[in-house]
Amino acid sequence: MIIKTDVHDIVHAQFLYKLLKERFEYGNVNIDLDLLPNFSEHWNFIRNETYKYSYLLVLNTEYVGVGFIKQNNELGIFISKNYIGRGFGPHLITHILTMHPTPCYGRVNFNNDRSNAMFQNLGFQKEIFPDHYRWTYANSNTPRLGSTTKSIKID
Repeated sequence: MIIKTDVHDIVHAQFLYKLLKERFEYGNVNIDLDLLPNFSEHWNFIRNETYKYSYLLVLNTEYVGVGFIKQNNELGIFISKNYIGRGFGPHLITHILTMHPTPCYGRVNFNNDRSNAMFQNLGFQKEIFPDHYRWTYANSNTPRLGSTTKSIKID
């Protein structure tokens, strides 16, 4: 099931903080922070950061990942380490862009092979920046959007 993120819900905030901590552990994802904030600082940030759209992916009763589009049209997606590689990323991106077909882009670290392959397989166009790839989705009619996603039962 895919639900809208409620930034005032402490359970949602705790899951988002868990994902943030996992991202710090990997080292191959883009993080705009040098230091891991504490939970209170992070919750304050997410309550005040206005995203255009934000969704949580829930499998049975467990939170699996988050996908969002920021005000600057940056697409972000993070899947919990226990669920990476199971097709949830493409599924979440497809859902977001089906609900909100808007030009957007994702920033991906050069070393994040799995995410770079996913964006390429979904038909995003790659640009090279000094510290990351920028994958751009320019058109709601991109023919490959969703074509690589597996059928996933998430309810």
